[in-house]
Amino acid sequence: MGAWLGARAASAVRVLDQAAVAEARERTREVGREVGLVGERLERLVSAVSELAGNQLVHGRGGLVAVSPTSRGDVPGVEVIAADRGPGIADPTRALAGAPERSSGSLGVGVSAARRQVDELDVDVRLKEGTCFWARKFASPVARRPEVGIFGVPCAGERVSGDDAMFARTDAGLVLAVADGLGHGAPAREASCAIIDGLRASPSAHDLVALFLRLDALARETRGAALTVLRVDEATREVECAAVGNVVALLADPSSTQHFGGSSWTVGGKSATPKPVRPERAPGSAGAALVIFSDGCSRSAVPEPSGLREHPLAIAHAIAKRYGRSNDDVTVLVAR
Repeated sequence: MGAWLGARAASAVRVLDQAAVAEARERTREVGREVGLVGERLERLVSAVSELAGNQLVHGRGGLVAVSPTSRGDVPGVEVIAADRGPGIADPTRALAGAPERSSGSLGVGVSAARRQVDELDVDVRLKEGTCFWARKFASPVARRPEVGIFGVPCAGERVSGDDAMFARTDAGLVLAVADGLGHGAPAREASCAIIDGLRASPSAHDLVALFLRLDALARETRGAALTVLRVDEATREVECAAVGNVVALLADPSSTQHFGGSSWTVGGKSATPKPVRPERAPGSAGAALVIFSDGCSRSAVPEPSGLREHPLAIAHAIAKRYGRSNDDVTVLVAR
């Protein structure tokens, strides 16, 4: 949760009971009024917060809810981050659709209801580790930006995945990354976390070649990891990709799929020698999906064209379910 929330964890509401759910709702109202998010738009966000915090009590063994101002151009808004250390959402496709969760007796409508109330919803689900939602609502309608979904599953028998992933919204656009530590389990996760944490610290780095060399130095005392980083320019939709190792990245729309290439070395590792990274660029398009997945998925994995209109988390879950292997960690990141 520290990686998800960062400095916001210090001021977050700790959700342990219904009183804390009420506190999260009131905190949302306070921040909304401060920035000019009022009326029905504010109450819709408050309703979403109630659903997400309530889900933490039922499914996530409690959690944290952080509320802060945001903006899109000249339009103010509020971003809510709801993170927990629960078991993760085993079937996020059903959750997004509002389908009942038979195993818990829950009505299973919380995630779906929250999604309908906000302007944008990013979701990161790590089975056995937790779930995080980023929900945003603005004072007036804004141009749509890509939403992000991450779905991660550890190798059978492991408590944690050896993969890690992140996304960051910068002034220029969107940064996406998946790191796959060599092997699996905790030692592999040490490597992938060192790299992803380093990337979180400077997601706006302009030179991807220099960025990879810096991340390589940070992970020198670990096993090392394969890494793919995608950057999306918000103004032009151009996609830039830099990759080493076997983490696959592709750009998919209903009529075509474009794969990005990479160099054959690892980031970090005591014996690895860095090789040149050769970033690739490609024009993006409205409605296209950017997909990154670790080698726990078959390299032939592609999203179903008929499913590209779904939320990115549903697309990521479908890829992991169809192409993932139980004998390795699986992480799929989708932005659309």
